[in-house]
Amino acid sequence: MRVGRQQGALEAATDRAHLSRNSYADSGKLRARASIYKYRRPALDIVPWALAQVPWSGDETVLDVGCGAGGYLRGLGKSGQMRLVGMDLSTGMLREVRDSWDSARRPLLAACDAQSIPLRPASCDRILAMHMLYHVPDIGMTLKGLRDLLVSDGLLMAGTNGEAHLAELRDLFHEAHEEAEGRSLKAVPHWSRRFRLERGCELASATFGHVEVREHSGNIVVPDAQPVIDYLESTRSVMEKALSAGVDWKDVMSIAARRIGEIIEAEGAFRARTIAGVILCRP
Repeated sequence: MRVGRQQGALEAATDRAHLSRNSYADSGKLRARASIYKYRRPALDIVPWALAQVPWSGDETVLDVGCGAGGYLRGLGKSGQMRLVGMDLSTGMLREVRDSWDSARRPLLAACDAQSIPLRPASCDRILAMHMLYHVPDIGMTLKGLRDLLVSDGLLMAGTNGEAHLAELRDLFHEAHEEAEGRSLKAVPHWSRRFRLERGCELASATFGHVEVREHSGNIVVPDAQPVIDYLESTRSVMEKALSAGVDWKDVMSIAARRIGEIIEAEGAFRARTIAGVILCRP
């Protein structure tokens, strides 16, 4: 039996082997995806903005779960007193972190699953879970596990986007899929809806005593088609699973590229709303 479009995309977005070997084998796809944000207005450097939402003494034990290529660890690394731990499913990502640090100051690094972190309870002052909890099969269980790792006055910062983030781009992809299919299709909810700011706040409130959302809204204004196409291509490892049987990814992307070009020709740029944010969680 063929797996449904929604289920196929969800499985690809949460499958541990697929994520570590394909979607996030290294930082290449992430860099392609992030490159579109240089067109954000007003401009936003997400790492310092997010870190500025949290009070720091400079002497914390900090765990970065799903640390990727280590952008947030580098943002914290200016304080030589912090004890930094980076964990990720992807050994390729961890190699990038290792190779980008001087060996004397390198964070402690470990390959592990966020659902089963081998640290003792109450061992972390701060935990970062940045743009990764929607990839976890059991989000509720993971949040409880992260809470147990925090000291009594500790803090978890979970990064994600709002429901309307890049909705125009999602709509364009869906319309290109419909054109390739030759008929109207029911829109498949994006897998990241599992932990966006709205749903994430609800899930976190079931585990943490105090939950607060901080967000930054803006727009991307992209004058050329290629950065938008590159963004879509970077999602292929998951979004291709949401296509109807018999619909080819290359056909959908060809249609999407044409539509993006038409929008830019008519309006001077491709525009979409951005809503970045963090959820601050205290026990």
